[in-house]
Amino acid sequence: MGLIVTIIGLVVMVGGLFFKITYVPTLYDGVNGLILTTPHTVSNYFVTLLGLGILFFGVHLLIARQREPVTLFDEEYLKQQEEK
Repeated sequence: MGLIVTIIGLVVMVGGLFFKITYVPTLYDGVNGLILTTPHTVSNYFVTLLGLGILFFGVHLLIARQREPVTLFDEEYLKQQEEK
């Protein structure tokens, strides 16, 4: 799960850095077509920051998976706390 979120964050961040997403009407049917162009706008930086946030969240999930979670109902943990 963490690896998937990390990869999605990287893709969103790179997309925000290099592409501007604009909608333009096509000549054939009048339906808006998606065209990727390269100039930077405010939305580019927002998408880049969004991707960075997703990336950090994915890395956080990867790190959290490495450690054993401690729950309130973990009997061994409660016994250790009582002994101290």
